[in-house]
Amino acid sequence: MNDVTTTPPPAPERSHRRPWPRWLTWPLTSAAYIAGFMAASAVHAHLNDLTLLAYAVAEIGGAAFIVRYWRTDWRSHPWGRHVMAFMVCMEILFTLALSRRAFGDWPGLQEVLFLASVTFAGIVWWRYRLLVLGGRRLRPGADD
Repeated sequence: MNDVTTTPPPAPERSHRRPWPRWLTWPLTSAAYIAGFMAASAVHAHLNDLTLLAYAVAEIGGAAFIVRYWRTDWRSHPWGRHVMAFMVCMEILFTLALSRRAFGDWPGLQEVLFLASVTFAGIVWWRYRLLVLGGRRLRPGADD
């Protein structure tokens, strides 16, 4: 008889940090939004300029993401194609919002906004379909 001694697999490394308490997520997020609302109220006179700046920052970040993501193999997986479609659509919406804020209404803007919004709605439902087809399930005991 061959007596083989097996060693147990090594224990996973433990982080020195404690895991984030999930129950804190909603109160902290709510507090952040309340603080943001109060800050926005304090600078009410500058909200149009700050909103335009936020659109511009989002526009630059979205363009940087698309340029960087383009060099990956995003076409090879349904989720990769979805991410690219989502970001391109968001870029179009941010460009339209930025142009409207900067230049006002221009001929055809309403129609283009409508088409971009319908496309975005389709992408959201595409995401849902990918989730369903992927068969992802909630973890036991997860309530969200």
